[in-house]
Amino acid sequence: MGEKKRRRAAGMAPVPKTQPPRDTVGLLAEGRALQAQGRPQDAFARSRSALALEPHNADALHLMGIAAVAARLNTGVARPARHTPLPLPAPLLRAGPAMEADALAQACLERDLMLFDDVLADPMLARDHALGVCAREGERHARGNFPGVQTLGQPCQPLMQRIADALGRDIKWETPDNGAVRVSTASDVARCDIHVDSPTLVDVYAGVLYLSLPEHSRGGTSFWRRRATGWARRPDAHALQAAGYASSSTSSGATCR
Repeated sequence: MGEKKRRRAAGMAPVPKTQPPRDTVGLLAEGRALQAQGRPQDAFARSRSALALEPHNADALHLMGIAAVAARLNTGVARPARHTPLPLPAPLLRAGPAMEADALAQACLERDLMLFDDVLADPMLARDHALGVCAREGERHARGNFPGVQTLGQPCQPLMQRIADALGRDIKWETPDNGAVRVSTASDVARCDIHVDSPTLVDVYAGVLYLSLPEHSRGGTSFWRRRATGWARRPDAHALQAAGYASSSTSSGATCR
């Protein structure tokens, strides 16, 4: 017999539930901590609870405004809790028959390629959730570089934390599509574009988490090398000037392989 039933049968009063004190100061402290952790949605909720206690509290209004903007712009930060370096990616990759193992390892090194394995406790559950979100919220962009439909950014703090731990450094994001879900079917087409994610910022990473079934795993992310210069990644300003280009965008129209 459970404790509640036992007490009821014995004519005893139920044990009152105790809740931690929820005052404005405590709620705002939690909200600031959550905002610093890159969790603006949770920070917004704490500031809203604080305002329910003190409707005109200036600190609560200020935190709510910051958190609301951060949530709308999809900004956040993850700080490493422990440094857990990743193994080299090349042994985990399947290269084409024309690529030797040493060449694959060098290609991974040149591109700062990292491979995260087993990042989801239940991949099929995550896949079902992603398909549902895309069906409800996904939009098709007629002139997009990607085929299919895509949602706005979705919460993905655990994944960002995993990346921060692997790098051993703080990472931040400030893009509306960080954590976005995309579904592309065999019939979808779009404008293909060889590009870098930022023409000016350094230490910018792009990540893709594929939820395709094994029998659907064809194609994927491609990496290109510019034939004329041998560039396999965005050159710095000095390399661009030496090659006679004003920016990386003006040099991206060349033939690649």
